Amino acid sequence: MGRRRIEAGENLDDVEARMQVVVLRHSVKGDDGELTDEGRRLAGEYWNDVFGGEIPSGDGRVFHSEIDRSRETAEIISLGLSSPTLIEDSRLSENPYTDEAITEYGIGDGIWLLEDQPSSELPPTLMLASRMASVIMEVAGGLVNVPEGEEELVFCVSHVPPIMLFLKYALPDRWENEDVLRSLGGFTKVLHGFQVFFERKRDGVQVRLLVDVVIDGKFSSFEEELSLDKLSELALLGGKMQACGQ
Repeated sequence: MGRRRIEAGENLDDVEARMQVVVLRHSVKGDDGELTDEGRRLAGEYWNDVFGGEIPSGDGRVFHSEIDRSRETAEIISLGLSSPTLIEDSRLSENPYTDEAITEYGIGDGIWLLEDQPSSELPPTLMLASRMASVIMEVAGGLVNVPEGEEELVFCVSHVPPIMLFLKYALPDRWENEDVLRSLGGFTKVLHGFQVFFERKRDGVQVRLLVDVVIDGKFSSFEEELSLDKLSELALLGGKMQACGQ
C-alpha cells in the first residue's frame, strides 16, 4: 500500500512504523477552472519536484475532491504508483469557499483566510479545517496495520482554502505570529501543501507536521509537533457544528 522501508538513519526515537499523509494542492488551473497544459506537465513532474524522484513501492491510495482539477491532478500523479487506487472524498473540496463565492461576498484579498467567519452567507472557516482533519485522522487509523520498519504513504489532492484553513487551526501559535502566511506567501504553491507523519513508538503515537514552502524558488519545509488529541478534536468539530446548525 504505497510503502517503503524506514531507513536506519531515519529510525530515531524508537519509531516502529509510520503513516505519512501527503496533502497537496491541485496543479495549475485556467480561467475555466480546469488544468492547463502547464498544469498537466507539472503534475507529471510531481515525483521529481517534491519527492526527488523517490517513488514508494507497491500500490497506493490517492484521495481527491469531486472537483475536476483535483481529480485530474490525482490521476496524473497516481501514474507514479504501480497499482493506485483513486478515491473521491468531498471533504477535500473547497466548497463553499469557491473563487466565485469569495468574489460575490467581497472577501477577497485574504479576508476569507484571516477572519473566522468572513461572511454570514458562508459557514465558519473552521468547518473546512475540520473536514480536512477528519480525512487525515481516518487515514491515520491505518497505522496499526503498517508492518514494523515500514512507512505507508497516502496522498490527498485538495485546494487552497481547506489546506490553508487546516494550517490556521492546526498551528494557532504560528498563525498568530503570521509565520505561516509569510512562509507561504499567503497561499500554498501548486502541488505543495503539507505532510503529516503519524509515528508508532513503543510508548504511543507521535504526530509531526511538515509544511511545504517555496523560498527563492527552492522547495523547503518547516516542522511542528502536533497533539494527537487536539488533532482528533479538530476532526470532530465539523460534525458538532453541523449538529448545531452552524
